[in-house]
Amino acid sequence: IIVNAAKRWAFDNDNLLPYTDGSSKTVSLTRIQQDGYLTSGDVVDPRTESNMAGCIKITYDDSYKQHNYEYINNCVTPDIQ
Repeated sequence: IIVNAAKRWAFDNDNLLPYTDGSSKTVSLTRIQQDGYLTSGDVVDPRTESNMAGCIKITYDDSYKQHNYEYINNCVTPDIQ
């Protein structure tokens, strides 16, 4: 759910994404949620039932001409908040 929401967010905010091979940006879950792509229930860790406060790392892969998405649990200062 979280990665799919990040992909929808990225589609609508492509001007903020990296387009150099191997470059990446991190986006806070709070930003994705504030922009309406996630609900508060979507960001709960089912193992602990606590809110997830990480971010999504979006990396550009030039060989496939696409972005890859990865959830990062310990994201201190996201590039896009």
